[in-house]
Amino acid sequence: MKTITVLFIGLQLFFNHAFSELETTDIQALEVIENRTEMNGIYYHYKIKNTGTTVIPAGSYEVFLKVNGETVSLDTATSALKPGQTLNYESQKTFYKEDHEFLNYTLEIKMEDSNPANNTLKGRSIL
Repeated sequence: MKTITVLFIGLQLFFNHAFSELETTDIQALEVIENRTEMNGIYYHYKIKNTGTTVIPAGSYEVFLKVNGETVSLDTATSALKPGQTLNYESQKTFYKEDHEFLNYTLEIKMEDSNPANNTLKGRSIL
């Protein structure tokens, strides 16, 4: 009886460990939201999210919003992100039609993580 109990406990521990979720470090450029002013200018809200299973330490990543190739907003003194946590940002610059016809934006997170393909989000706004 002792042998069967020990064998059962050993198998249970093995399978629990073998099929437990692997830890991943992943941060995602989640979305960019276009906002309009009363004078038809455009500014942006944007979000990033920790889609991994580990805490992302403060200062281990950087966030950039570029519009037409120019960095208009950045965060290089980033805070820690718990798994599932989202951070919201807002660009400080507003763009108007007299300056541009199209706005090509890129939200970029600089970090080496398990899925670098989701660290960049691109889009276009029409003024």
